[in-house]
Amino acid sequence: MKKVIIGLFLVLLVTGCGKMSEDEAKTVVLDSLENAYLASYIADGVGLAVFADQNISEGEGTWYKVADNYNSVQELKNIVDKGYTGEVADELKEVIENKYKDIDGSLYSTGVGGCAMPYEIETVREDLENDVTISNIESDKITITLNDTEYVLSKVSGKWLSEAQIFKCN
Repeated sequence: MKKVIIGLFLVLLVTGCGKMSEDEAKTVVLDSLENAYLASYIADGVGLAVFADQNISEGEGTWYKVADNYNSVQELKNIVDKGYTGEVADELKEVIENKYKDIDGSLYSTGVGGCAMPYEIETVREDLENDVTISNIESDKITITLNDTEYVLSKVSGKWLSEAQIFKCN
């Protein structure tokens, strides 16, 4: 009997009683949404800032050196994988592959911007904190509402990801 009680106690410690608190859910949701926003911003939105005077002509176009602290296309794809899953992730990564290129150990972009996104990149987390509400918390799903649309974040390999593209151009 003693072993059973100790076993149950250990299970409770490891699982944390099975349900996360509102504060814990808010943190993981904001982390995920911040990554999802950055992924959408890099791929569909304006994209990363470039140096206009640092460019290389390659193939049919001119590529501009990215001014941000990213060094590879893979780094950008990893951002997508922190916010999205499924077809949305695949589509965003494909856009990234066409919009960015590794050249001589640096990251370059076509310099062709996309559309305006709903938040400023510098304040996205604070803005989302005010705009997102959590309506349901389960052990492997969190349902949120943003701009009158409901989204479900699912826990995949320890990350909370969306199968729907949450952020789109205005």
